[in-house]
Amino acid sequence: MILSLPNVPNVTVGLALLFGCWEHTGRRILDNTHLRFFTRKSARRMIERASFTVKRQVMTVMPVELALGISVNPLMRAANLLPRAVAA
Repeated sequence: MILSLPNVPNVTVGLALLFGCWEHTGRRILDNTHLRFFTRKSARRMIERASFTVKRQVMTVMPVELALGISVNPLMRAANLLPRAVAA
């Protein structure tokens, strides 16, 4: 089985929480179709409680320029390296 889950402690949600915002939106992590939110630990726990075994785990990262709504440029490409390294 392949499972894809939104990871709630991501930079866009964190920034929104910092400014007191937690509202469902029409896109990204707070999309109206996402009914539950998970951290790596809570997602793994849910999977293992259902008697499944995690064979491989791959993280993806939202590009910084998309999260901040700015155009792609060399500086933004460099800024994306840190979140990708942390998620790996």
